[in-house]
Amino acid sequence: MHGSRDDQPRDVVVVTGAGGMGSAVARRLGSGRTLILADASRTQLDRTVDALRAEGYAVRGVPTDVRDRAAVERLARTAAGAGRITAVVHTAGVAAATASVSRILEVDLLGTVYVIEGFEQVAVRGTSLVCVASVAGHMASIGAEDEAALATAPADRLLGLDAVTGLGDDPTAA
Repeated sequence: MHGSRDDQPRDVVVVTGAGGMGSAVARRLGSGRTLILADASRTQLDRTVDALRAEGYAVRGVPTDVRDRAAVERLARTAAGAGRITAVVHTAGVAAATASVSRILEVDLLGTVYVIEGFEQVAVRGTSLVCVASVAGHMASIGAEDEAALATAPADRLLGLDAVTGLGDDPTAA
């Protein structure tokens, strides 16, 4: 466990997604804290962790595919073991230009639910969790009933909801 000068555990900041947005968030929030960075791409993760370490950050990379609930739960436990989790910023995601409908739904929808539920189990008073989404989410027009179902359905039922199954093969719609 990383300690501060008085040997107290440092606050922990977790960032999912080691790309441009994730690394920018890590730089902004990571100073003076233990930084846990997660990404499905080991290459991207290692590159960003190395850069942050070279800049003086106390950072640990944890390979994590947010599509895998167990992997996200391990990430949450790892972060909780490093100190008091003050912030979780979920930036991991894929775009319509580079991913299929199924991959978008697995990463952007299920992955987000797994991150929220996984870190809810280890959150302490004062922990903040922010999920960063694409502006494309605001372009979709879904009814109140579908929106409520997406917000409340258990993770194992999300991909079977009418709002999801009706997307077809259009990544932009996803």
